Amino acid sequence: MTRSSAVRACGALARQAWSGAACGGAQAPRQPGCGWARGFAAGAAPRRAGAAAAAAAAAAAAGPEGGGAASPPAAGALARWWRAFSAAPAVPRVLGLAGAVPFIALAPPVAKHLTGVLPGAVVDAADQVQVAYGVTIVSFLGAVHWGVAMASPLGGPLAARLANEAFIYSVLPSLAAWPVALMEPGAGAVVMCCLLPACFLADHARRNLGLPAWYMALRAPLTVLATFGMLLTATRHVHAELDRAKALAASGDSGGGGGGAR
Repeated sequence: MTRSSAVRACGALARQAWSGAACGGAQAPRQPGCGWARGFAAGAAPRRAGAAAAAAAAAAAAGPEGGGAASPPAAGALARWWRAFSAAPAVPRVLGLAGAVPFIALAPPVAKHLTGVLPGAVVDAADQVQVAYGVTIVSFLGAVHWGVAMASPLGGPLAARLANEAFIYSVLPSLAAWPVALMEPGAGAVVMCCLLPACFLADHARRNLGLPAWYMALRAPLTVLATFGMLLTATRHVHAELDRAKALAASGDSGGGGGGAR
């Protein structure tokens, strides 16, 4: 054997050894078996992908309950909210919904149509009464956390720290709402439109710290109704201020024109 033939033979042996190691440690004579295994895996991969796709399609067709199309995420969130809302005890649910009525009934655009139900003095000062009622409700929302902290049965440093945080937070809504009682009804209504959603977001962040699971589900529609009522009052005052500014501008223009004519 010549030197070049020996080099080629050594190269062939090295390539066979490398291909055997790449196939899981098989030696050179098992090279055909390795090719068969690769072919089998290549053929099985599409079959596995097709089976997974078929299973996914069947699951989507069956839906979460096995009897229809899968519901969209929004529908699932609505269903979860309704289950939590329905789990609320009857008394808190009735009292909460009844507590949202004054926010709507005392909005001036609504109160002017309730002269047969509300006293005349209340209708005339509906916006002021509504803002004062909102201040008491915001203070109540903070007091909920004071009660939760007092009723907590947990002990230890972590529980004490969480209770202290709840005590501190519980007084913040009342401190924020107190100056609103001294404002004009229009400005107070604007501030209340911010305080009510802010309280909801803060409570949502603390929803797992002692609050019952149904509490935030009940709070959601009540916050929407209360904020909507305050928004009606705020919008009425904003429009009134804009009309007043336009009237002043018109009177100023007419006065300036008369002076120029003289």
